[in-house]
Amino acid sequence: MRLKFNFGCIVFFILITSYICFSQERIIDGIPHVINPDKGSNSNLKFSFEKQLVIDGEEESEDYIFEKLIDFTVDEKGNIYLLDFSACSVFIFDSEGKYLRTVGRKGQGPGEFNYPIAISSINPDTFFVAQSNPNRFSFFNFQGEYLRDFSLNFIGGFAKAKMFEKGSILFSKSEFQMQEKKPSMKLSLNLIDFNGENEKSLFQTEREMDFLNTKKFSQKDAPIIFWCYNAAGNIYVVDNMFDYKIKVLDQQGKLVKIIQRKFKPLKKTKEEQEEE
Repeated sequence: MRLKFNFGCIVFFILITSYICFSQERIIDGIPHVINPDKGSNSNLKFSFEKQLVIDGEEESEDYIFEKLIDFTVDEKGNIYLLDFSACSVFIFDSEGKYLRTVGRKGQGPGEFNYPIAISSINPDTFFVAQSNPNRFSFFNFQGEYLRDFSLNFIGGFAKAKMFEKGSILFSKSEFQMQEKKPSMKLSLNLIDFNGENEKSLFQTEREMDFLNTKKFSQKDAPIIFWCYNAAGNIYVVDNMFDYKIKVLDQQGKLVKIIQRKFKPLKKTKEEQEEE
């Protein structure tokens, strides 16, 4: 089976930043705002992708069959770790795409996963997997041996987790809360150390949820934070996928810039609405 990564989030950020026009930067409430016009400064910009590696065994085998890949990571030596949500397993390949081993299985015990959502390499010898229900970080060595884990107690689940600078983990989570008998969801971006301590919130927002009066569940009813960071440690956050706005944070969570664009969302066709 050929390997297909979900690069949606990556392409999402590339397309947004391709429209940036820095000549329209303004200072609003002390924060620089890059406000882009409806049409980008380089609207003819095109992207092309070249195939570099295909993970596909010469013969059909379980080692190369994936059910639902949800995340991946690559360590310093080029080894590839694929996290399969449905199989509740990690498939490890070398830099040439040769299968090495499978780690984990479905379950609640040490080294087992229930709802694995994210994976990240810490160094060539260690990686972790973040899972929900229970909300737990599990650590393994390169040989696939279970090392340890720690859990976080909250009602909700993880959305994404990656190793950050200075021996910390950067992760986003969604927490269900009740405010004056009204359900709400708190979305936050947080830092935590490798022992599960010293948790620090860098960014958070809250959305009211009205499940009882919602006739049809949609993506708007399940908000999520999209984020990534660059080599300098700046964090780029989109907390509303239906709004054209990127918030840029430094390593301490300070808001240093907002990038936005004036635009009108495209209306969905009748066929698209029926497919939802």
